[in-house]
Amino acid sequence: MDVEKIPHHYIDSISFRVFGTEELVRQSVLNVTQSETFDVVGHPTKDGLHDALLGPSENDEICATCGLGFLHCPGHIGHISLPLVCFNPMFMGTLYQLIRGSCLGCKHLLAPPIARQVMLAQLQVLDYGCVSAVQELQELAALVDDTKDMGLAFQSRIDTYVNSVIQEVDPEEARRTSRVKNVVECRQRLVKAFVRSHLVGAPRKCVQCKAIRPNMTIQNNSRIVYTSGIATAEKKRRSESGEADEVSQTYLTPLEARKHLRAVWEQEKPLLERLFGVLSLSSHDCPLDMFFLDALVVPPTRFRPVRFANGMKFEHHQTASLSKVILCCNAVKAILRVMHQNSISEEEADEVGVHVDEAEKKRLELIVDKLMGIDLSSKLHFAWKALQVAVNAVFDSDMDEFNLNKAPGIKQVLEKKEGLFRKHMMGKRVNYAARSVISPDPYIGVEEIGVPMVFAKRLSYPEPVNDRNVADLRRAVINGPDVYPGALLVEKENGTIIRLDPNDRVKREAVAKQLLTPSEVHRKTFKCCKTVHRHLRTGDMLLLNRQPTLHKPSIMAHRARVLPGEKTLRLHYANCKCYNADFDGDEMNAHFPQGELARAEAEIIANVKKQYLVPKDGAPLSGLIQDHVIGGSLLTMRGRFFDRQDYNELVFGALPSVGSRVKLLPPAFQKPLMLWTGKQVLSTVLINCIPEGMPPPTVEGKSKIPAKAWGIIEKDEKLSEGQVIIRDGELLCGVLDKAHYGPTQFGLVHICYELYGGTTSSLMLTAFARLFTHYLQLHTGFTLGIEDILVTRKADRKRMKIMKQAKLAGDEVAKKALGIDNEVTNLKSRLQDAHLARDDREMKQLDAAMKSHTDQVNNDINKACIPDGLLKKFPSNNLQLMVQSGAKGGMVNCMQISCLLGQIELEGRRVPLMVSGRTLPSFLPYDTSPRAGGFVDGRFLTGIRPQEFFFHCMAGREGLVDTAVKTSRSGYLQRCLIKHLEGLMVCYDQTVRDSDGSVIQFQYGEDGLDVLKMQMLKASQFPVLVRNQEAALNRENLEKCREFTDTDALHSAKKAVSKWRKKQKKSNVTRANAFTVFCRELGQDIEREELYDRFFNLDDDERLQLEKNVVRRPDPVSSVVRSDLNLGAVSEKMDALIEDYVSRNPHSLLVDSSGGKTLTREDFRNLVYLRNMHALCDPGEPVGLLAAQSIGEPSTQMTLNTFHFAGRGEMNVTLGIPRMREILMIASAKIATP
Repeated sequence: MDVEKIPHHYIDSISFRVFGTEELVRQSVLNVTQSETFDVVGHPTKDGLHDALLGPSENDEICATCGLGFLHCPGHIGHISLPLVCFNPMFMGTLYQLIRGSCLGCKHLLAPPIARQVMLAQLQVLDYGCVSAVQELQELAALVDDTKDMGLAFQSRIDTYVNSVIQEVDPEEARRTSRVKNVVECRQRLVKAFVRSHLVGAPRKCVQCKAIRPNMTIQNNSRIVYTSGIATAEKKRRSESGEADEVSQTYLTPLEARKHLRAVWEQEKPLLERLFGVLSLSSHDCPLDMFFLDALVVPPTRFRPVRFANGMKFEHHQTASLSKVILCCNAVKAILRVMHQNSISEEEADEVGVHVDEAEKKRLELIVDKLMGIDLSSKLHFAWKALQVAVNAVFDSDMDEFNLNKAPGIKQVLEKKEGLFRKHMMGKRVNYAARSVISPDPYIGVEEIGVPMVFAKRLSYPEPVNDRNVADLRRAVINGPDVYPGALLVEKENGTIIRLDPNDRVKREAVAKQLLTPSEVHRKTFKCCKTVHRHLRTGDMLLLNRQPTLHKPSIMAHRARVLPGEKTLRLHYANCKCYNADFDGDEMNAHFPQGELARAEAEIIANVKKQYLVPKDGAPLSGLIQDHVIGGSLLTMRGRFFDRQDYNELVFGALPSVGSRVKLLPPAFQKPLMLWTGKQVLSTVLINCIPEGMPPPTVEGKSKIPAKAWGIIEKDEKLSEGQVIIRDGELLCGVLDKAHYGPTQFGLVHICYELYGGTTSSLMLTAFARLFTHYLQLHTGFTLGIEDILVTRKADRKRMKIMKQAKLAGDEVAKKALGIDNEVTNLKSRLQDAHLARDDREMKQLDAAMKSHTDQVNNDINKACIPDGLLKKFPSNNLQLMVQSGAKGGMVNCMQISCLLGQIELEGRRVPLMVSGRTLPSFLPYDTSPRAGGFVDGRFLTGIRPQEFFFHCMAGREGLVDTAVKTSRSGYLQRCLIKHLEGLMVCYDQTVRDSDGSVIQFQYGEDGLDVLKMQMLKASQFPVLVRNQEAALNRENLEKCREFTDTDALHSAKKAVSKWRKKQKKSNVTRANAFTVFCRELGQDIEREELYDRFFNLDDDERLQLEKNVVRRPDPVSSVVRSDLNLGAVSEKMDALIEDYVSRNPHSLLVDSSGGKTLTREDFRNLVYLRNMHALCDPGEPVGLLAAQSIGEPSTQMTLNTFHFAGRGEMNVTLGIPRMREILMIASAKIATP
């Protein structure tokens, strides 16, 4: 069957327009006139806002229009007829621009005729997608000298040009290109510029009728006021005689505005239609009538439900707003009727035959008397304004500036975080989710999540019944909802649900027996089997999330492990960094996918195993932390020996989940006792984690603990503990610490992830965590004592001496900073002048000088105390072991404990002075000692003084405030980024395109590589690939890829690039064409115009000769042959890296015949080509979203404040989030600071 012949339709375009009054009245089922919604008994009033014609209000009511019940009636709209026309609040701004930009006399736009003609022509050519013609039309207009000319000759020139452009264009192609992004943006830019220059910024004097435009303003978004000044001659006479000017304010009523705009439409229809595209779609007689309202829509009652509280009914806020509109309508009607009755005398009434009812007249007069205003005319104006304000409030309550207790309008219901879209459509509350506090569990797997029994019994999964699982599901149904593993309910083929009764086993057994028995109903439905909603079981996939969800690893899929007796979610330590979680009361959400497709996505895409690297920069996020790092460092140090029982205990404790036989290593010592080293224990675990049939890894690197920490000099570093060597899975040398199993790039776990995949890296982290926990608990233990922070007497004396010298140097530093040479000058008065000066320059210089002095003091004290001055040295000093191995803390913590706290800084400066010249009342005014400026020479070991403690608290408070302010700023920054970039994704032709199909990049990142897959394609990692070639190079895949490769095309493309490179080196010219070559030959002395003329007058032979001298750039290889189909179609940069490594062979790993840890040059090229092919970005990858998250997530750690360059006080630089906001959100052409 030919699919093309099947008749089909697709949506070509979609457009929106405004309801016309006739259209509204035609669709309306009721003209609402009663302001009271319910009567005394509580029934809806007839012709009221809850009339039965608009649809049923409650469950048991029937619709009076369609006769359907509450569930099935869609609701019907009504309308309120407005007695006087009102402005449409949604178009108030545009209406004001149009009236301001048009002449009230001749009804033309105030823009010069040439500007109008050019604008119309530009918009006409843009309808055909001709962006280049826009600029040419602008240049045509610039050539017209006489701007006062009405432009008839110019008009004919423009028409001729526009017709010539349109004739050259294919209409079908034009329809497509007119919607392309750059055409749309060009149109928006032109319209915006025209509105700004010629409507809002219209000239005061009309070009056509020479009338002066009055000043106009909008009052409370409800009426337009303009000042009608007096004639110029009268004004001149008054100024000569000294009389005061009279300026009267006049209201422009909606009726007058509509009349004026209808006249403008007659004159300027072609231009207005194109300026405001919605006008061409309008259903009104005159499209500009859409700026005015004759009737107001009343939504169906089901969208304005009544609220019940304490047995009382409360109206919906929208109903209250509409009720207010009806009250205002009734007031205006009353005034109009009284005015009409007053205008007819009794004789005229008798002639016409109109009878005036006195009672009715008195009722109307009573209503009118209560209204604001002196006479009927002013009362009408006030009532009309009140009606306009009430109509505004229905659409947008913010338009009423004076009302404080506003009910939300339609705009408020839709917009912002609490609006309909963001709260109830883009994000919503869900079922099948659980939330609880998280607690750590080092014994579960890295990809597992411990689920309490209470969650397992509440969360259910709909499993269809078939022959394979029926026995299992029958047991679950018989167990019921309260016995685990059970089921909550059974769903029949037609969707009816049987809830399982926990107290009736007989009924549950009956349901279980009928699971495979087909119902009579199922023949009419697509579903052909029953579904059992069973309890969550161990092995099910759960999506785990911790807020704030700042990047991709904030939601990952874990395998559930049901833990009876637990009350919290149990999380492995390795995942803490992904979620940015700690265990001080953090809560997390678990979502249970409800279908096979969702389960498969969780298992294949979102699984923890697949999220080892972060998309930001390809660095690992999962890794062992804190205790595990200590355990690993202690286990792999020299001098750790274990007998057979301990060795087996440690290995089997680490590997409970390995399905195959455990491989063991021979002991390091055979006699007098069989002993295994700590390194061998770790090697055993590592070898057993590698997949069956794959060779173990060979890794060389450095540990986090440097060689000098062990007291080893640089030339002896080769086989020291700082050098890690793993050969075929056996750790031969070095201490394994954070650098190899922590969240660190190119460590042991990362290389295993690259060689064997995420399953292996997760298994390794799980096994290592268990091993290190066992070792710490059973063999060594770990604690911190006071001995770890004490310094020797000698170091302490040295410290005291440096501090004593530092106290005396304050005056000298201050004099040097302020440029005081002679001894006579009073330093205190000089400091006072600097403090009270308008500019802060000298104080900044003083701060910078004092900070450089205190920094030197700080360094001297630290050198004296750490590490040589400590009482206990590394590795027996447990605090130093923690810091050096990367488990917790840094050298700053050690220094603050054992040496001194250092200079306290607030906003990048020293502690500021009060008006009195002191930092605190306990110091003398303008005290130059470092201590008075916030330099704390005390330490936590021996305690700090109250003044120092106060300074320390000031810095702490600044940090807290900064964090609080930063959170909201960075959150909004990330939202803006994501909303702009969420449409970008990689397509099947390797291009990156926006949601409308416009190309952003021809290849993602210019080489098409995914950041997560390309980490080993760096020159520094080539030796790792060669040493592990058996694991890295799959010969079978290589042969398959070679079959598809177009070798000839690839070879010729690469040859063209290398040929151009050689020419490029000789010519030393970056970019050239025929004209640049021509210019170089003629020299610099000729004028520009003469050069142009000579070049364009060249004959064909001369031009051909010039073309031959140009070094033409060839096309990139990946644009000639597709890199996803051809092995070896890599980017030029990657090719250069490969060839450079092959030619240099720095590690002597590339040989003529491969074997062992070496490889031939050709095999090495193929290995890298194959990995490059694997690393290509998958189609459908949302790269825009990943880019936005990669900027947004680190911005939460950025500092908010603007700091200063030390020593350069005037060089103020914007950093951190303010800088990000300046670049991305403000996008200003003039930046605040350099």
